[in-house]
Order: sequence, then C-alpha cells, then structure tokens
Amino acid sequence: MRRSTALALITPALAVALGLTGCSSSEQATPAATTAASSAPAASEDAVQSKLAQLDLDGKDVVTVINSLDQTQEDKKIDLNGSVRQDELLLTSGEDKSTETSIPMPKDKTYVSVAPYVDKTHECFAHHLTGCQGEQVGKDFQVTFTDAQGKKIIDEKATTYDNGFLGFWVPRDVKGTLIISGEQGKGSIPLSTAADAPTCITTLQLA
Repeated sequence: MRRSTALALITPALAVALGLTGCSSSEQATPAATTAASSAPAASEDAVQSKLAQLDLDGKDVVTVINSLDQTQEDKKIDLNGSVRQDELLLTSGEDKSTETSIPMPKDKTYVSVAPYVDKTHECFAHHLTGCQGEQVGKDFQVTFTDAQGKKIIDEKATTYDNGFLGFWVPRDVKGTLIISGEQGKGSIPLSTAADAPTCITTLQLA
C-alpha cells in the first residue's frame, strides 16, 4: 500500500506573514540553491554523505532519498535533517546545522507531503523530513488529487507514515483539488504544484 501528499495555494509572501516555514524551529525556508552540493565544503559534504551511508542512501537519487527519509525515524537518531524545497533537497547535519548538502529536485515532478488531522495540526511550508510530526500515524486513507480539467493525478489507498504524513511525487505546475477520506472523516483542499507552492500541507482537516 503506497503513501502520499500534495500542495496548497499559499504564496511565499503569505507564508512569511503567517510564519509558515518548516516543521522544525531551526529550519528556515530560505531561497533555494544557496548551498549547492558542488560548492559545499568537502567537510560538509563528507559529514552528510557519512550519515546517508549509514542509511544505505549514499549515492542514491533524490527520489529514493526523500522517500526513504520520510518513511523512517532512523534519520533522527543519527542527526540527519532534510528540508524539501521546490528545487532542492537540503540536507544538514550537526547541532548548529553547519554542514549542508543540496541535491537538485527533478525537473518534471515535485514532492508534496500532507498531514491530515482531526484535532491538532501545526504550521508548515517546507516539509522537514525529520522535524515534521502529524497527528494521524499509521492510518489508512483513500486519496484523490484531481486537476482543473478533471484528470485524476492521484487515486489510491495510502497509509500515513510514522511521522503522520503521506507523501506523493506529482507533476509540476498542476492546480486541482485534494480529497482525503478514512474512518476519521473526510476533507478537501485546493492544491497547486507551482514553483512557489509549499511542499508541506498541514491544513486538511477531517470531519
């Protein structure tokens, strides 16, 4: 059974006004590509690569890395942090987050992560693979994402990860409606996968 997500219509300006950054207080949704892997100090790259190697992810593509880190709690134990932005996955390690490595996101698709909730949620804009924690853990849902023309981009059953999120890879520049339903209730929100859209959705309430 696969697991998933998608993006809401929130602009960067509104996100700043609402304080919507990442789920971790230390993670800021700063302009992407400020720290490219090719320009990062060798020591920084080595530190992050070492942590990835502990999870058998060293040298893996960005899709594999994000899928794996979002579905495990092991990254927390070794202090490996990942922030999903529209154009990069920013990996950091160390208490001061001084070691950074950036992996480019695919050109044709993006990752969106949604945490459906009933009672409790939190503010979020850039999905934090380590710091984000949703309310609904290990719950089964039916998920559909339909674009403005009526085409179903997502139509499947999914189970929330240990962090309470569902994650999906979806085409870029799509606008539509995300509907999630399960024993806890049903909810829907407008979604966008535009370049300025969030990768973390925590506003879909089940009722």
